[in-house]
Amino acid sequence: MKINIYYVEKLLLSGAAFLFAMVLSGQERVEHFSFAAYDQLAIPSLIESNHSKKVVVAIVDDAFNLHHELLSPFIYVNSKEIAGNNVDDDRNGYIDDVSGFDISDLDNNVLPPEGLENEFYHGTMVASIISTCFTRAYGKNASKHLSIIPIKTVTDTESKSYVKDGYKGVEYAISLNPDVICCAWSGGELTRDQKAILNLASEKGIQIIGSAGNNYRKVLNPAKHNSVIGITAIDGNQRLIATSNYGKEIDFTCSGDSVRAGHASNIRAFFYADGTSAAVALFAGVYGIALAENEDASRNDLLAAFKYTSTPINRQNPSFGGSLGSGIPCLKKCLLLLDSPNEAEHLYNNEQLDGSMYYTKKMSKKKYNVMAGSSFYGFELEPDLSKAKKPKYRWLVSNSDTSFEISSKEKSRDNVYVINGSSFEVETKSKKSSRLDYKVIVLDSAKLYCTGTKYINAEGIEISDGSREFNYSNRCECKWVITAPIGKRIKIEFVEMNTEPNRDFVWVFNGRKTLQPNVLAKFSGHNKPPIITSISNEILLWFLTDDKITSNGWKLKYSWVD
Repeated sequence: MKINIYYVEKLLLSGAAFLFAMVLSGQERVEHFSFAAYDQLAIPSLIESNHSKKVVVAIVDDAFNLHHELLSPFIYVNSKEIAGNNVDDDRNGYIDDVSGFDISDLDNNVLPPEGLENEFYHGTMVASIISTCFTRAYGKNASKHLSIIPIKTVTDTESKSYVKDGYKGVEYAISLNPDVICCAWSGGELTRDQKAILNLASEKGIQIIGSAGNNYRKVLNPAKHNSVIGITAIDGNQRLIATSNYGKEIDFTCSGDSVRAGHASNIRAFFYADGTSAAVALFAGVYGIALAENEDASRNDLLAAFKYTSTPINRQNPSFGGSLGSGIPCLKKCLLLLDSPNEAEHLYNNEQLDGSMYYTKKMSKKKYNVMAGSSFYGFELEPDLSKAKKPKYRWLVSNSDTSFEISSKEKSRDNVYVINGSSFEVETKSKKSSRLDYKVIVLDSAKLYCTGTKYINAEGIEISDGSREFNYSNRCECKWVITAPIGKRIKIEFVEMNTEPNRDFVWVFNGRKTLQPNVLAKFSGHNKPPIITSISNEILLWFLTDDKITSNGWKLKYSWVD
């Protein structure tokens, strides 16, 4: 996959996928497809629901076929804007943004460029998956509960629909104050301004849902940001899809395997979508439904309820413990918990690696046992403080090695407590309703030999993967920024090269950023690479490995040249 600072997880339409990207008519277009990915989420029938909340979901993506039958009933209308008068009526800085906006071309046309529907199909796909979730819950009344703001962030002149103005799109979305912003794209390091945009959304109570990424690596931004719900993708057997990214920032997993979706090529075109983009859309759908049914619930409450009731997938993914969040969301159980907190004692699953313990006055359950089922460093525990100005709680935490109390009278630094080991027991002594959240701490072997970014401005320092006589680590991600004096360039010569071919790469970028135009070279395998020279006085080396085979690694030397 190409490296871009903001890229959509491209869905490669195989022959089978193209077979389903066809126009069907009448009833045939419904029965012809499988809804297995949706069934996995346990979306209940809510046709008789009396809740009046209409959830607004802003989708920041490439383009949208607003006329597609799965989108047209749900498109947002900005009542503060008068269509076609060429005036910014609502004074938000965007003219005639009645139904979304094209941030890249600065107009209100969010449709795919004519003739490029097979490239600019991603936004239609994401929106149609979200609307399908609502339709399965509310039937013909679905449009009363969902409104979609389409935000186009790729210029019409682009031949490839990689999202380039994603954060500008998020900034625009915030100006309309939606409930949810769906970002089914990822990549790049956050700038200070981009961090500020994500923080602003959080401060306004807007929930952003982001994609982990599809390049075998660690979780990418914006999903990596602590205010964003991070989603990765699993297959039909509940196993992590090989290309899907994973890590401690993941909150949930959803299917990224043959998800029925609308295609931009025709108003009745459908296909099977794959990857973390489809998974993000599925979660955005069920999260939106939970919000529609619980309009007074905070983001904290919704997230905790989903985590508590999700289906753990640790056993199906033993190599990824602590890196797949709470597992698969179960909307039916989530709604039950939000409606009747006393049901928490019947819904608890002690294999959960990222979850909560509840106590209410009417609950008989006062003890919780967490059994991780694998060897972990320990758990972080944090009491929920969102309910009251002066919360009162008291939890006793213990295992075979230690015991301590978590109490509102004696708070720890940052209100986070740690217990070592792979299991522990909690008993509440609270007299008032309270909740204790927890998350597994995973030993990160990926950082065994190298980690983070090192900055070098001296000549002649030898650089290597750091493993010396040992093999380098799986899931490794390390960077070196080398800066030469102004007017000089950098010559690189590899001394050793031994990595898993076509899997574990040493990337070389001109400058400091992992942008596609900056790529000078990427090397893997057992042959010594050729000598290369930078274009400017600065280069970035990026070492990335997968979770399979490791080797002896690599070593290089460099020097300044005129």
